[in-house]
Amino acid sequence: MKILIDLQCCQTEAQSRGMGRYSLSLAKEIVRIGREHDFMFLLNRHYLDKSADLISEIAKIDDLGNVILHDYPSVQFDWRERQRREQVANVLRNDRIETVSPDVYHISSVFEGESVYGAAAAFIDFPKPPIIRSATLYDFIPLLYPDKYLTERFAE
Repeated sequence: MKILIDLQCCQTEAQSRGMGRYSLSLAKEIVRIGREHDFMFLLNRHYLDKSADLISEIAKIDDLGNVILHDYPSVQFDWRERQRREQVANVLRNDRIETVSPDVYHISSVFEGESVYGAAAAFIDFPKPPIIRSATLYDFIPLLYPDKYLTERFAE
């Protein structure tokens, strides 16, 4: 089985907080107990310059270290452009995911996007079946403080 684990939250400011540490620990354990499967790890090219340690960790947990990168468009940060940016980012990310055609796609954190954690594709639209999709929800703090953590679309 081909399993794609999205570790974008390990690249943003969340990498040193609970979500980043927990996500990497979960990925390590999934790989440890599922050695018979092929693993790939999805990263955001936008944060590649900050990801050397993460890529080293991936190489330690999976000998092949299959790192798949997706792109994130660069635009200004006004609200309309931000919405378009996230829409384009979702299309680019989903296209990349469908190109590698995993059997399973796991999202390490459902709360990303352009928040205090930086520019990262929010998970508005998931890849279409037949890909099995799963996600980890660590806490509801973003729902308690939507202005700080979530886009207006989710805050409503």
